[in-house]
Amino acid sequence: MARALWPARAANIPMPKANSSQPALPSVFIVGASRGIGLELARQYCAAGHSVTVTVRRKADAKKLEAIGAKVMQFNAVKSPIGPVARQAVKADIVLLD
Repeated sequence: MARALWPARAANIPMPKANSSQPALPSVFIVGASRGIGLELARQYCAAGHSVTVTVRRKADAKKLEAIGAKVMQFNAVKSPIGPVARQAVKADIVLLD
C-alpha cells in the first residue's frame, strides 16, 4: 500500500489522483531523481497521473525512471549546459530540486 511522502504534503505540493475531476494535472519537473526522495516523488507523481520529467547524472539511472513513466533528461551540474534543463523547468507547473 503506497502512502504519500510527508515532505510533499508539508510543502503543500498538490498530488491529486488521476481520476479526479480536474481537467489536467500539473506537470512536474524533478532535478535529481535517480534515488532517494527524488525517485520516490517521481514514483508518486507518475502513479497519480502527472506528466513527470526528471534529471539524472548517469544514463544507467534512466531505465528505472522510464519504467515508471517519467521522461528522463541526463544532466550533470558540473559538465552539462544548464540551458535545456532551465527551459524544461520553466515549462513545468511544479519544480522540485533534490
